[in-house]
Amino acid sequence: MKLRAGGCVGLFALVAGFAQAQFLYVGNSGDGTISRVDLAGNVSTFATGFANIYGLAGDSSGNLYVSSTTAHKVVRITPAGTITDYATDFPSNSSLMGMAFDSSGNLFVADVSAGIYKITPSGTVSLWATGMSYPRDVAFNDAGVLYAVGGYNPMTMYSIASNGTPTLFASQAANAGFTCIDFGYLDWAHVGGSNSTFYQINTSAAVLSYLGQNVTDVVYTGTYASNEAWYFLVGGSLFRDVNGNINTFATGFSTPTALAFVAVPEPATTAALIGLLALLAVGVRRRFAE
Repeated sequence: MKLRAGGCVGLFALVAGFAQAQFLYVGNSGDGTISRVDLAGNVSTFATGFANIYGLAGDSSGNLYVSSTTAHKVVRITPAGTITDYATDFPSNSSLMGMAFDSSGNLFVADVSAGIYKITPSGTVSLWATGMSYPRDVAFNDAGVLYAVGGYNPMTMYSIASNGTPTLFASQAANAGFTCIDFGYLDWAHVGGSNSTFYQINTSAAVLSYLGQNVTDVVYTGTYASNEAWYFLVGGSLFRDVNGNINTFATGFSTPTALAFVAVPEPATTAALIGLLALLAVGVRRRFAE
């Protein structure tokens, strides 16, 4: 059989799919632990010794980053569980909360008392955006624009320009604040509110009630409409929403306050599959040489 170039591309895509394990991580402010949840809903303890965890984010290497409202720093945890300080140059009164990475590896951290910090891949910290009302969480849309949510009467959502300038995008009158945000299909945002309402906010800035629950964090794992999957924390449980069908996905958490979805590379699997591709490539060259 002749192997076409398109077949090689497909095989490389197959390698990428097999060479990573996907996990949800849950920060438990009740007992200071971080739980790891596989996509079958199995829960295990991943790390301990934290306090007031309100921000989790993962990078492309599978590392998990943790912020809190009291530690005044961001730590990094490798897939093997090794914990090191990643960024520490924050004021002593900072209250670090939600985080998000951009495509260049910069980490953006919401500080409810000051604004949004930018941490470069080398760990340099700078206060990047100010002038928002109590920012609690951040997320990028598909176009790479950063949004922040927070506020308190009204709840507010800001879009932030590349120079750090915020613009009010949407608001909702309530004696409460937005708690969390992530973007899904067609750039609609799911946004939690501390007024026990879970919202959808569309690209026209319309705020639509979606669910009557106090959601503390939310992540999106889908890529298109037919396989949308939202995960969100309510009370002590993790729920999954697949195309509007909501079910309990995992339980047993201790005051869960932060959530992240991370793809962890598996080096052994990657090496084996790349070796297979190398053998196939040799065969392709021989066939073309005939």
